[in-house]
Amino acid sequence: MYLRSVAESQIPAPVKLMLQFGFFDEKLIDPDQLEILHNLSRADEKSDMPIFFHQEFLQKIRSGEEPPSLNEVGLTYEKQIREEMQRNGKKGETIEDDPLRKMEYEIHNMLQSTVGVCAGSRSTAFPILNSFLVRGNPDQFYVSKERIKKVLAELLDLDYSAFYRETVIKLNEPVLLEEEVLPYIIILPSFGTKTMMWQEIVGTNKRSRARIVVPAFFMGDLRRSLAHSLAAFRWEINRSLQGAMWADPVEGGITGAYYDYVQFFRKNSKLSTEAKEKLHERIKGVRNNMKELFCEDYIMWVTYEKEGTMKLNNVVRDIFYRNIPFRRDVRERLETMPAFAELAGKFKNVRTRKFNEYTRKFKKYEDAGGNLPPQLAQYMNFLKM
Repeated sequence: MYLRSVAESQIPAPVKLMLQFGFFDEKLIDPDQLEILHNLSRADEKSDMPIFFHQEFLQKIRSGEEPPSLNEVGLTYEKQIREEMQRNGKKGETIEDDPLRKMEYEIHNMLQSTVGVCAGSRSTAFPILNSFLVRGNPDQFYVSKERIKKVLAELLDLDYSAFYRETVIKLNEPVLLEEEVLPYIIILPSFGTKTMMWQEIVGTNKRSRARIVVPAFFMGDLRRSLAHSLAAFRWEINRSLQGAMWADPVEGGITGAYYDYVQFFRKNSKLSTEAKEKLHERIKGVRNNMKELFCEDYIMWVTYEKEGTMKLNNVVRDIFYRNIPFRRDVRERLETMPAFAELAGKFKNVRTRKFNEYTRKFKKYEDAGGNLPPQLAQYMNFLKM
């Protein structure tokens, strides 16, 4: 239906409802629900964050602005097409740049997979909007661009470095620094109970946006679910950027430190017997899924620990304070508490050394008035947070 709509000058209202909400038949929803859907579809939603309805994101693929997403086994569009060509005896032929085929690939891979996962269970997912799934006023469950922006902004007000990553910018010479790359938030035409981090990076391009999906109608705690997606992004982007060293306790960054903590917790003298037993039970509960364990701890970090409510053990608190710091005002409030005082002192020393190092390094880029180029100034402000 979407591919057909691309060629039409005007899209009929029922088709618009289908593309935006998964609507299929007016007999499957209540009459008053249909009226609300029409009102929601007429809203001219815009956002200064990269938040798009899925049909809007498909337009980016059609125009060539963005490549199709990875499929569920992690293959790019080009790799999957090459595998198909090889199976069909067409090895070595050039891949045709066909925008419609790319959009069709996106629909049959990313959209179909994520709708099933976000519904809660792929085996029971039902992608057609109906009054048995969405009971009552759809507006109560509707996830607008503004609602996503508000929740995401709240999380980033705590975890301000979530989407900063090491990149190289070119001035007179290549300069290595950290730069914020906000993800695409893609609103799916479906009902669901969870959000999902689908793709953390495009190929090896460190400045490419991640892709996080959110159902248009969401049942549950959106903040908690988006926090889980942010945690999954942190885990996967660190693995991608660190490569083979992702599990190294020294060079692997946060995944390396956390991997070392989980693998060798029984030998860790900093953990009490009670903390070890609790961790052992949690590991069994997530079937030894280390990323899921990390995501659960991250949710505790941005929900409870930010208030000084102790939910994490001292080892995880140390790892998170160093790698996922809160904003300065939150850190200053927490550093008065004994559990955070030593961590705050170490963090301040490291951050001060780094700030002074970059102050000296960037001195040569200052103009006559002592001002830095915008990207360098932005990074120095980041180091002050």
